[in-house]
Amino acid sequence: MDVTAEVALECLERMVVIRAVEEGICAEYSNRNIRGPVHLSIGQEAMAVGVLNVCRPEDVAVSTHRDHAHYLAKGGSVGAMIDELYGLESGCSRGYGGSMHLFSGEANFMGASAVLPGSTPIAVGLGLGCKLDGRRAVAVGFSGDGASDEGSFFEALNLAAVLKLPVLFVCENNGLSTNTPLAARQAQTDISAKARAFGLVAANADAVDVFAVRRAAAEVLDHVRSTSQPAVLALTADRLCAHVGPVSTIDPIDTGAMLAEAANGATRDPIASCVGAILRDEPQLRGECIEILEGVPTRIAAEFRRANAAFEDRNAVAGLVAPPPPKSHTV
Repeated sequence: MDVTAEVALECLERMVVIRAVEEGICAEYSNRNIRGPVHLSIGQEAMAVGVLNVCRPEDVAVSTHRDHAHYLAKGGSVGAMIDELYGLESGCSRGYGGSMHLFSGEANFMGASAVLPGSTPIAVGLGLGCKLDGRRAVAVGFSGDGASDEGSFFEALNLAAVLKLPVLFVCENNGLSTNTPLAARQAQTDISAKARAFGLVAANADAVDVFAVRRAAAEVLDHVRSTSQPAVLALTADRLCAHVGPVSTIDPIDTGAMLAEAANGATRDPIASCVGAILRDEPQLRGECIEILEGVPTRIAAEFRRANAAFEDRNAVAGLVAPPPPKSHTV
């Protein structure tokens, strides 16, 4: 690791918060109190955490339909997000946005676009706002590799380059647009090469390693701040969940299993990878790692119980109950 123990544990805790929230969604969704589509980030937590950990509080961020990790990594309230999933007025978007439209003005998380690739041109607008305000803030726009199939993705890169805007475009490449592999959709699969065609600085990182993401993000952010020129950061990781719906291909966090996976060094789980890196360099932090792995899910589960009770109490007053799922519905 090239970070302090404090930063390493902060990155681990933020990733475990994201994982625990999404595991909570998986556990609670079948109760039908959380409605609407949800797009999970299980396996991709290091992308959001690695980038946003080196951002400044005044930097602004915008996300996609898969926005849980970005909202939480930017500092959005856990409780307000969970309330939003239940459609409560105490939610971060007052219950109107749901999973795909989280917002936190306090954290400078400026929302998300469920339109592909709506976040990319929005990031250009945010970057223009930063420039016109004379601030040193950077606009960070997250998108998936599927966004780079679209013309507006290239238009956004071009306009940001022409106007010399402080924008960091982060492409989260999990290799799939819904379920179609990148190589089946694009003749040139190197996202960075597309960025360099517009004269943009571009960097790559394997997002299994949160610290590698952090290093790459710090480098390109320094470039954007010092030159007021846009840049692209292309990250690769595995999406360990379905494209949409509360379906995960991995088991909920189990401390013993996580420590064993961390020790073997061959994991593709970014949380296990982070634990492994910490314990290799700072073995005395084993107790702190265990406390995070065990304590965070317990706290998140309590938040879900609180929000679920509030949802049911509100609906009881109105005489409403969630309808049972149709027989053909397996969730």
